[in-house]
Amino acid sequence: MRMFPEFYFGHRWCLRRFARAETGYAFYLTLIALPLIMGFAVLVIDGSRVQNLHTDLQNAVDAMALTGARELDGRNDSIIRANAAIAELGQNEAWFGDGGAGFGFGSKIDVTYNAADDAASTVDVFFLTGIPGNQVTGGQQVNGDDIPIDLETYATTDPNDATYAMVRAKPQSLVTMFPLPVGGRDTLNVVAEAVAVYTAAACDVTPIYICNPFEGDNLSFNEHFAQGDMYAREVELQNTGSSSPGPGNFGFLRTVGSGANVLSEALATGSPGVCYKEDGVDTEPGAQVGPVEQGINTRMGLYGGSFGRTDRDPRYRPDHNIRMGQSNPGAGNSCRGYNPEADPGEAMAFPPGDVVTTLPGGSISSATWDLDLYWHIAHDALENSPMVQNDDGDYVLPDDYVLPSAPSAVYGHKPTLPAGASVADTSPPSRYDVYTYELQNSMTINQSPNGESGTPACHRNYNIEDYQGERRTIFSAVLNCNALNAEGILQGAATDVPTEAFALMFMTKPASADGNDRALSLELVDVTGEGGLGLLEEFLREEAELVR
Repeated sequence: MRMFPEFYFGHRWCLRRFARAETGYAFYLTLIALPLIMGFAVLVIDGSRVQNLHTDLQNAVDAMALTGARELDGRNDSIIRANAAIAELGQNEAWFGDGGAGFGFGSKIDVTYNAADDAASTVDVFFLTGIPGNQVTGGQQVNGDDIPIDLETYATTDPNDATYAMVRAKPQSLVTMFPLPVGGRDTLNVVAEAVAVYTAAACDVTPIYICNPFEGDNLSFNEHFAQGDMYAREVELQNTGSSSPGPGNFGFLRTVGSGANVLSEALATGSPGVCYKEDGVDTEPGAQVGPVEQGINTRMGLYGGSFGRTDRDPRYRPDHNIRMGQSNPGAGNSCRGYNPEADPGEAMAFPPGDVVTTLPGGSISSATWDLDLYWHIAHDALENSPMVQNDDGDYVLPDDYVLPSAPSAVYGHKPTLPAGASVADTSPPSRYDVYTYELQNSMTINQSPNGESGTPACHRNYNIEDYQGERRTIFSAVLNCNALNAEGILQGAATDVPTEAFALMFMTKPASADGNDRALSLELVDVTGEGGLGLLEEFLREEAELVR
């Protein structure tokens, strides 16, 4: 009985000592908190895995959108090319751990696209005409980036209207290591989306704009080109300095510096010192009388006025084929300016079409032109002119003269014409196609009756093997001048003037001057956008940029 109290009080002492003891306290707390710590760690790992998967998917769709948008130049095959480019790029690999059935750590999925097989594609691709802009809703300014893209409003399958490429990754299921707190779910769907837009600028080009000769009818300039309305049609454009240019006029774009000398230098070299955006150009008003035509005529091997000492400089080299119907070639001032032969039977530039229609500032001729006569004068080595003067003083062929036929199957740059197009396959090839045919078949050495050939003779440092590129083709912007005048935009210098298109034009003869008026005779070769042949790529700096 005596030992019980001692044992009892000793036991209570041990309990009190155990309760007060601090040794191993952190260990016990760690054991208690360990499940919570491990849970948070697993959540962090899952979050990292989700982020990595989203980053990989986003990188893939960004690249695909940029690649697709880069092809959306408005030409008829732009969507076909965009789909092919996206499919070619569609081997981007999105890496993620333990995501989806069969995916373990370090596994991957190929982000692929096949326009003809949706089931085999891990992305959806849409082409858009636009995207939502900033809006005011309920008195609040809403950023356009926060507005969902309504595919019914913006999606298109028309290659001429598609400007944006949207690539959306299909949801990828990722199996989490730790069930989600809400609903006990153990999977997450990860998606990504990107939108890119096509942009282009023209650099190192001739600073010229022309007024759309078809403005005001039901078709755009590009639609006219696509259906052949411009093939083999010569347009004579004038610059009179008018403050209200219209169809048939041409004008100038702004360069670095001002004045006729600066402009003529840019026209001669094709280096204006600035780039022109496809969606807006800066114009330079006035006739710029001075040496403008002399600058552009260096391209035809004529060195007059302030360009008289440039006939050794390769920057002012002539084109490889400059047959122009020049009077007295190789004599007098024939290297200084354009003096067309009065008798076209002695030497002939590319003639206008059989029917000439007057425009407010110039003229446009029909697609039928006298190829046989041109070919006879330029390439049949005649000793005497076949032409005679009629009672009106005009030179014509004798009634009983039969011309040999010129090559007719030279249609290298005719657009692929749709059914019902206005230009028949039996019409003559364009002057530009004849010009390239002459070059390809080494026919520039053939002489007309007065001794003129297409081989340049006035450039003293000229070697045809040294210089590349066509100098008779010029790059110009096309404007709807009537509409712009109605808005007062072309009244003086203007900035960000909207363009209808950019065009590649062929000089059918040198520029000419009549007092203060300047005239250019051109033939359309190609356009940017709908119906284009793709010849303008060397002039354009084409890019794509992400907008979402």
